[in-house]
Amino acid sequence: MNTSGKLALSISVSAAAVAITIISLLSGLFGVAYAATSVGTVGGNVVVSAVCTISLTNTIIAFGGSSGVAPGTASSANQVLDTNDGNTQAWVWAYGGNWIGPSPQDNGNFFVTNTLYGEFGSSTPANALTLTSANTAIFLPAPSINAPTSNGIYFSVNVPVGVAAGTFQQAITITNTC
Repeated sequence: MNTSGKLALSISVSAAAVAITIISLLSGLFGVAYAATSVGTVGGNVVVSAVCTISLTNTIIAFGGSSGVAPGTASSANQVLDTNDGNTQAWVWAYGGNWIGPSPQDNGNFFVTNTLYGEFGSSTPANALTLTSANTAIFLPAPSINAPTSNGIYFSVNVPVGVAAGTFQQAITITNTC
């Protein structure tokens, strides 16, 4: 090694050490802090679950309005609008309970099957509601961004002959199945 006043460097290490030595020298000469960096890349995945939602409009149906439905006749069709705001298509399923009257002896032969459902409101719905969930064959396409899809399910009721006067109630459950 020469000791005469000239700057001498001895380099006998890896390229990374050379870079660090040069950065250290530049840092000392110019008063600027330099740091060695290393960059890596990470990849990622996400599985987005299929989701269909349900939002119902017209959740209370007054079959026959304030005047009611006479025994032996059917009500007009009443629409319930089913909206899917999820990210995949859905099929509409439905079921109900038997009609419950003002007192148990008033029920007569007024059952769940007296309630009919269908997709189109222009004609009388033709499918009898059941006590177990059934596919109504009503389809809700997959929504697009900011545009949910909707379809109507129409209900009517056939009031059997011999049923007592009064207000009857029934619960109808509608489910969107993805």
